[in-house]
Amino acid sequence: MTMSNSLPYITSALYDWIEDNNCSPHIVFKSNHPGVVIPAEQLDPNETVLNISHAAIKNLKINTLGMQFLTSFQGKISHIILPLESLIAIYAIENGEGFLLQNFQAIHNKSTHISDETIPEKQNTIQKTKKQKPTLTIIK
Repeated sequence: MTMSNSLPYITSALYDWIEDNNCSPHIVFKSNHPGVVIPAEQLDPNETVLNISHAAIKNLKINTLGMQFLTSFQGKISHIILPLESLIAIYAIENGEGFLLQNFQAIHNKSTHISDETIPEKQNTIQKTKKQKPTLTIIK
């Protein structure tokens, strides 16, 4: 059975985790990725970092298509759209804690599945490891 992409759920959970810890979530995304909608003057050539804390944005939506929200640049309201594939990382600016989202995308894109044939117990195969006697080292 094929499951839907986990990235929107992971991104949303990380956003909530950062906010719940009274920190400001920031995202890093590929500026030149197709489908990114943001005022051109706010983009860096390859990657852009944005503050997405509840104080900085409104109407955050994270779904299977990507992330979108409203924010203000120099007093002008902008509707930002970021496809899932453009997201690189989400982290707390205060301490740098967060995750590289591309790692989750790589896991989702793999076509490797676990089946009954790949589980050793299902094949009645038990691998025994040779037990070693414990040793002590005296340090003077």
